[in-house]
Amino acid sequence: MLRYIHDEKFSKWVLRDYANGGDRPIDTSPPGTGPDGIPAYLLIIGSPQEIPWDVQFQLGLVRRVGRLDLTDDGLDNYVHALMTGWKDSEGRYENPLVWSVVHSADDITALMRDAVGAPLYEAFSADADLAGAAFVDGRTVPATAKALREHLARLKPLIIVTTSHGQIGPPGNPDLMRRQLGAIVDAEFTPEGPEELLSVWKPDGAIWLAQACCSAGSQSPSMFRDLFEPTSAVGSVLESAASVGPVVSPLPRALLGAARPLRAFIGHVEPTFDWTMTFPPTRQQLTHWARETMYSGAYGGIPIGLALESAGLYEPVGPLLLRQATALKDYASETDELRAKRTLDLALYGKVTAFDRAATVLLGDPTVSIPLPNRS
Repeated sequence: MLRYIHDEKFSKWVLRDYANGGDRPIDTSPPGTGPDGIPAYLLIIGSPQEIPWDVQFQLGLVRRVGRLDLTDDGLDNYVHALMTGWKDSEGRYENPLVWSVVHSADDITALMRDAVGAPLYEAFSADADLAGAAFVDGRTVPATAKALREHLARLKPLIIVTTSHGQIGPPGNPDLMRRQLGAIVDAEFTPEGPEELLSVWKPDGAIWLAQACCSAGSQSPSMFRDLFEPTSAVGSVLESAASVGPVVSPLPRALLGAARPLRAFIGHVEPTFDWTMTFPPTRQQLTHWARETMYSGAYGGIPIGLALESAGLYEPVGPLLLRQATALKDYASETDELRAKRTLDLALYGKVTAFDRAATVLLGDPTVSIPLPNRS
């Protein structure tokens, strides 16, 4: 068992190994359970106040990492389900659900639907083993909270994908902000809380990908704080989210700690950006990782931590940061004003996209996988 040690000089660089003695560098230790290694799969037990998100972000780039931040009863529920393999789960392999809100063609929800929701539904619906796949498509029908609850209750899906805004605010009401943080916002701009969902549906071993701001949590200060003017629209949203403090959002906490808990939840810490979904100069979509994680990986029976790694979500983080550093050097020597601005924009793109990918996290045990159907 490895420990994060608060307030030590290199606390965010190393993990303490009491059994073998010494500290293990997070980024460069070899994978494994030997005296110098850090295991390939890691489960963080604790809140972001106890073990900062930054530690999970770093570990996520080099290991398959999940987190549980639950009450004692919730942890008992999750561990019992994990140890018994979600025995007697009523989750249906053949019934994946995609639910995508679209507020308007100019809103980021339209991009989320087109880049994440629609491609995943296309993959699901083309698979004969997934004959019950359903898509609440916000381009054609209102993606309401009621529709989400009804589909969850009827389909009992083992794979769930939602794309929407995540609730941030209202400013000036910190208690309400904390209770609603990251709640999925439906077509009627209503945030859906865990109590409503759990009143009609049991998570029962499902794996959920929520493409939404703060769907996994928030941290303070924001990792993006120095990249945008505090008084800008983006800066204001970042400051509002950060004011909640470093927390796991209520929705995944409730679902992972339920009597019949979720297996795993994939979401964003902090607000998420359209730049993670497209490359601005060409508008090429960059969300293949979501399809690979939830279809090729999860539906292939692969442990969800390995599915995320294999999908390549985190692989571009290093190159993006290197390109950002190169762009800043080019900007310093650029004499043409237009090219200088374009270079600076790309430097900002590189850093924001790298951070946004690193802050897409797994909550739950990274070794879990959904059971494959018995074909005998």
